[in-house]
Amino acid sequence: MIPPNPRKESREPMPSSRLRRLASQLTWHWENQLRPRMSGLGDAEYLWEPAEGCWSIRARPDGAFALDWAFPAPEPAPLTTVAWRLAHIGQTLAQRADYHFGGGTLTMERIQWLACEPGDHPPRRRGRAAPRPLSGPAAG
Repeated sequence: MIPPNPRKESREPMPSSRLRRLASQLTWHWENQLRPRMSGLGDAEYLWEPAEGCWSIRARPDGAFALDWAFPAPEPAPLTTVAWRLAHIGQTLAQRADYHFGGGTLTMERIQWLACEPGDHPPRRRGRAAPRPLSGPAAG
């Protein structure tokens, strides 16, 4: 877990022009680098578990989705699905953004993951935003 940022109160908010530039860069990399490389990836590949005990993103009993994870991470670390790796990238970016520009309180337990219908995982979504948590500074 990332500790609360003690410098938050002493910092000026980031100008909206910088936030727009940062969001534009992230969107460009998603649309021009990551998404094209994943074109044609089907559900079977996206959620494929190459060995027993793989970490993935799964539906919880309440219907919400969550990443498999543990702290501290087990040794050796488990294999992961493509779905887990993409969600982990989004989770890391969301927590870092919250730490630097938000309240510094976004935890794994508080992230609400986007649900995907079969055939609608993030790389196959057309005309939609990149995957991101529904809560915290990346929401919107």
